[in-house]
Amino acid sequence: MSNYICPFCGKEIVGDEVLFIDSTYNTAFFRDQRRYNFLFKCSTDYPFEEGENFRGLYFRCEEPNEIVTRDENGFPAELRVSPCNGLTPDELEGAAANEAENKKKSASTEQVVLPTRACPNCHCMLPLGFGTIPNYSVCLFGGRAAGKTAYLVALLQQLSIQLSACGLGSVSIVAESLRYFVPQMQLYSDTGITLPTPVDSKLFPLVLRYTNLSCSPPKDCFFTLYDIAGEGIIDKSGLIDEAYLAGHDGLKKAETVMLMLDPNMLCNGAYFHDSKIQEDIGSPEEDSPAVEESGNEHDFCSVPVTAFLSQTYVINSYLKDLKHIIAVVTKMDQPLTVDEILFRSPQSRLKQNNIKECHQRAVDTGELAAVSSELSRFFDSKLGSGSIREQIVNAFNGKVKKPLMLGVSTYTRISDQNGKPCFKNIHSKEASKHRIIEPFLALLYFYGLADSKKPPVQEAPQEKPKKRWLFGSR
Repeated sequence: MSNYICPFCGKEIVGDEVLFIDSTYNTAFFRDQRRYNFLFKCSTDYPFEEGENFRGLYFRCEEPNEIVTRDENGFPAELRVSPCNGLTPDELEGAAANEAENKKKSASTEQVVLPTRACPNCHCMLPLGFGTIPNYSVCLFGGRAAGKTAYLVALLQQLSIQLSACGLGSVSIVAESLRYFVPQMQLYSDTGITLPTPVDSKLFPLVLRYTNLSCSPPKDCFFTLYDIAGEGIIDKSGLIDEAYLAGHDGLKKAETVMLMLDPNMLCNGAYFHDSKIQEDIGSPEEDSPAVEESGNEHDFCSVPVTAFLSQTYVINSYLKDLKHIIAVVTKMDQPLTVDEILFRSPQSRLKQNNIKECHQRAVDTGELAAVSSELSRFFDSKLGSGSIREQIVNAFNGKVKKPLMLGVSTYTRISDQNGKPCFKNIHSKEASKHRIIEPFLALLYFYGLADSKKPPVQEAPQEKPKKRWLFGSR
């Protein structure tokens, strides 16, 4: 039953306790308090309407209901019920209303088959295929203003378009996550900004369904992405807040960590404050949430990377199943613009935005390795001593020996009037953000969900034949 973990609340679901929903029932006057409380705790910005908290009558796998089909593991998949014989939200909470009891007693002879299931703990609607296809949990975290949410929203805008262009399948947002993330996506499309992840709330995950019919055999799975608030990870004293992390059941199932690193963590915001960057990005408004109490501009993660990594050991107690680490360096437009001398090589992969060409119909592992090496050299040159990848390995107690480093930017790399490459904040879906989907492609490679291109084998240099003389050797 390990497959049957709710992707939203992170709790295990037992087959006999799963709920089935009759969403055709007129329930405008009902209120599902448990569902409401869970979603409200996930975000105070959740777009609630009073009459929209309840999808229909709930049914359990008990008489007189009949299980019609089970999945390959014997878990109930469809239920045949009498529409008037269901449970109202009040009944589920143990406070049945008289009207609801009367409806329950007058069971209908008409029967329908219900295929839609809900979690008995949070009452969220479970996606089609729940339990029968793998669900991979991914945790995104970094310091405050590291760019996690902005990256996540930009990824959602670009993922379907670029995956299709690469011939690497399709992806969709499941219904529960779609309603939560649409306002963020719309805000980002209109303004280029995102709201900070709420600090005092539990986490509502982004659940994606990925399908790849072009590989052999075809692959299908869910990805559950947890965007941990940077303000929640690190408290005012600069330490990781364990109480915040302990409240996330889903976090404990994460197998992959996306460690979001702001290049400004290397130099206390020097990249952001550079005049060239300010011209394109602009300065935050005085009343913006990106401004510190002191009034200084704060659109960068102010915690030094070494100090941040030194605190991540706390997270190891929650990540029991950690297998992969992807260090995603956000805001790469800033060092690529300011520190051009470090990326002046014509072979610089980070300057390119050739995702479609490199990863056509297969994940180019050689490209991933080249980008990772280039970013490692960049960080190591700034740190002065020690290796960034060694620090990441040590921060997670050696659970992952070879962390991958990838660079992204929510800004689009274009050519200016003089033909010189530059970055602009273009918010349209058509604008190609800089290498934005490559961390997701790495996930496909890690879990064997797409074919991969192996790096070319380097032929060993041939030894020069030794000269031999007619009468012996000299």
